[in-house]
Amino acid sequence: MEIKTINCGLLDTNCYILSVGNDAVVFDPDGEKEKILDLLSGLTLRAVILTHGHFDHIGAVDCICRETGAKLYINAEDGEMLADPNKNASFLLPGSNVICSTTPLFFEGDAELYFGDIHLKALHTPGHTKGSSCFICEDIIISGDTLFRNGIGRTDLYGGDTAEEFDSIRKLFALEGDHTVYPGHGPKTTLKKEKRTLM
Repeated sequence: MEIKTINCGLLDTNCYILSVGNDAVVFDPDGEKEKILDLLSGLTLRAVILTHGHFDHIGAVDCICRETGAKLYINAEDGEMLADPNKNASFLLPGSNVICSTTPLFFEGDAELYFGDIHLKALHTPGHTKGSSCFICEDIIISGDTLFRNGIGRTDLYGGDTAEEFDSIRKLFALEGDHTVYPGHGPKTTLKKEKRTLM
């Protein structure tokens, strides 16, 4: 397994390309579409996966899906956010209404997802948004905006819920063993470190 990080967009969103052999998935492509496509050279993109539906995680989805033919996946609870600037928070940026017009495929709750040789376990971790999800592959977690290095996701935007966010953090901390955490913004960390820091 290999993971590559591309820093994207106005809010320095981390887009990740995870690959196993020739199979790849992309998480949260907000910008840098040419760089993402270049890094996919020689790989078969099996899916574009969103950790949640905020504008700063969806900006390059339409281009990547159109250029590669890959399908888009998101938790069903966040599907409504993709084409609604009021719900995906892009209305907060003057003159910017970000929408994603690609028709998504939905998963619900905790789910097992298979893309060629890639096996992901999706964990529903609401709080930042209703459908926020983290994805486990072997010993890594793509955490979106649920868990950061030394912090957790904000809950004051559409679909946010502070009590649910803390429940989701406890769900992550209950996982067995340690995992390297790749968040939606900022540097990577480990689950054990964040457990020591936040509990």
